Amino acid sequence: MVDEYPEQTEAVKVAKEKLSVLLKARTVIRKGDIEFALRKIGVGIETGLGAISPDGRYLTYVDWNTGDLAVQEMATGKKRHLTDKGSWNKSGAQAFCSRWSPDGKQIAYDWWDWDREPNFVGIRIVSLDGKESQTLYQVTNPEKGVTITYGWSPDGKYLAYISIRDSLGPKSSTQSVLCIRSLDTGEERELFPDLPDFWNLKWSPDSRYILCIAVDSKDRSAHSVLSLIDTKTGKVIPVIKCENNRLNQWFQSHEWARDGKKIFYVRNDKPNKLCQLLVWDLESGKEKEIYRASSWAERFTISLSPDGKWLALTNYKGHEKKERSLKIIPATGGEPRVLHTFEQESNGPVFTAWTPDSKSILFSKKADKENDIKTDLWRIPVEGGEPQRLGLTMALFNFLSMHPKGGSIVFSSFGPTLKESELWVMENLMPKKTKEK
Repeated sequence: MVDEYPEQTEAVKVAKEKLSVLLKARTVIRKGDIEFALRKIGVGIETGLGAISPDGRYLTYVDWNTGDLAVQEMATGKKRHLTDKGSWNKSGAQAFCSRWSPDGKQIAYDWWDWDREPNFVGIRIVSLDGKESQTLYQVTNPEKGVTITYGWSPDGKYLAYISIRDSLGPKSSTQSVLCIRSLDTGEERELFPDLPDFWNLKWSPDSRYILCIAVDSKDRSAHSVLSLIDTKTGKVIPVIKCENNRLNQWFQSHEWARDGKKIFYVRNDKPNKLCQLLVWDLESGKEKEIYRASSWAERFTISLSPDGKWLALTNYKGHEKKERSLKIIPATGGEPRVLHTFEQESNGPVFTAWTPDSKSILFSKKADKENDIKTDLWRIPVEGGEPQRLGLTMALFNFLSMHPKGGSIVFSSFGPTLKESELWVMENLMPKKTKEK
């Protein structure tokens, strides 16, 4: 799908399943001298449209029994509503996607009130205790269309969202407006970047710029552009533009360096069968190749370590022999080092997660050669050595998220058997320290 529609890598996910009741389950898995505690914390649609708090203690989600925004405490499974709109018979309003503030004290969320259609879209903020709430934005003109909340600035002072609006004129089209709201003053700036379309927004570490993938036109001849948007002025600063059109050359993923002085990105070039990892130095304006795939069949995604020193590469297409590899390469450049190779028939992504100390990487691979659905969770040290099977088998692992202190990991899965999607937490993940005698 990414190859066929490279410009649509961050589409809004609209949930279609019905809410299932929470199944409280707890399993203890022993592997040698390591003991894991495994709990299922959500099933079905309850696992989507939410987010994990920065400290890893809470999960926001939409309670589809009423449409309210709710929060669940990860350790106890206790749930409570943050909004109180009443039943569906009373109100057609509902919460949608939510985003945590960096300090974990507030949640911004999209609020869709279908009773107000076509002016049904709004953005609200609520405190973690649910006692303080405010409406940041409410569509009052149907031409302003839908809003997509992208998240808080790293300093927690601003909230960015895109307003997709119908443009006036003989031709039917839409216009994307970048909105930056100050949470201190309530001031909202509408920025009209000179870009036909843009997505995959990422704040710079100093909260001054937003990095995005964009196109220079809306037709099939459009080129992909990696651009910076100045959040003060709305000025667009093109970083680099693909030479070929977006169907033949595109940016796959991008990451800010931790100091905000460089940008890492993957560029795919279909005609030349080339997949490159590159870094752009914002001070010198120079591009440097860090790594290129040995073949077009080895296209990859990247993940930057928490300390900013390493990039993990996992190929999502595989070689002709369906070989997958997990590699790391210094963020400053150098020779890549293969940590592990394995076979996998499917061409889907292999999700990875760095431990907070940047010393290990968690990844999944299939457990049974005859069954491409059943997968195991593994951990491998960055310094090298044999990977460790963590003793957990599931029907796929998706969207791994590590607790900031490294004690647990949250992931989405279809459970021990292929069925409705579920959300699980795996605790006591780090090895226990043994006392010296």
